[in-house]
Amino acid sequence: MNLYRRIRAVALWDSYASGETSFLAKPEWRGLSDTPYDLLLDILLRLTSLLSRADQIETMATKGDETGAAEAAQRLMWRCHSLRDELVTWYADFQTKETGPLFYLEPEEQHPYLDPDSELNGVFPDSVTFQTPYIAQLLLLYWYGEVIVHGAMSIAHRYLWGQSPTNPESSGTTPSSTASPSTTASVTTEKLTEARQQMTMLEGETLANIEIIGEYFAAKICQAMAGCGRNSLQGYGFQTAMVPLWAAQQYYLDRSTRKYLWCRTVLMNFSRKGFVVAQNLGSLALSQYPGRYVSGKSVVEEHIL
Repeated sequence: MNLYRRIRAVALWDSYASGETSFLAKPEWRGLSDTPYDLLLDILLRLTSLLSRADQIETMATKGDETGAAEAAQRLMWRCHSLRDELVTWYADFQTKETGPLFYLEPEEQHPYLDPDSELNGVFPDSVTFQTPYIAQLLLLYWYGEVIVHGAMSIAHRYLWGQSPTNPESSGTTPSSTASPSTTASVTTEKLTEARQQMTMLEGETLANIEIIGEYFAAKICQAMAGCGRNSLQGYGFQTAMVPLWAAQQYYLDRSTRKYLWCRTVLMNFSRKGFVVAQNLGSLALSQYPGRYVSGKSVVEEHIL
């Protein structure tokens, strides 16, 4: 990985945490290469402000500006649609360049970052195994992008149509009675495909479909962690895995207590192999990140929208 790509990767993670779009998202810093990695970063660097925009919508609603919140939610939803379409197109193109399946699932006997007697071992019983470290790096980035987009879409949907995902683990309801699938078993590929197809139609733009897709990709990130711990990914294992797992943790915050705790525990246990920064991240909610940006649109955003 050359120096510029390293800088872009660092800028991506920093802008996700801070909520402020990096100057590297400007058009003049994009399109410098047609490699799958660079094309994906071109997309990801533009979506890091989505959750900070969602924060702004919630702030407006709290202050009683329901009309402003709804208008901002509509703009956010259209922005999410645009970036989601770019992600889907990127993935389809990437698949055509690779031979064979990109990854496969296999049962996980003992997760390297969970204690043998931990009840969290049953949360994600299967692990993702990638065909190559190169594919692992790209898919973790892609899955991260899908989680961010669908997390923001879920918030926008709440202010447009008045629904929100619920957490039956804390409310006492059963999973089958809620709109969110995130507290049930991991979403299957078939359900993902069905939700994708339905969302190509306006009437399919339901919170349930948004949640199905978001859950699928958040779960894939989690299922990849055991393999990332056992394999170095050519020296980028923790760097590649840390922030996507943190993003999955934030996604589960209001959706599944057990999955949130699973992410938090695994992230904090990265320190077992010396990656102490992950331990600090695991204890932080995204809103608690130092310098989190939640004010109006930044100057950079005005140049990329």
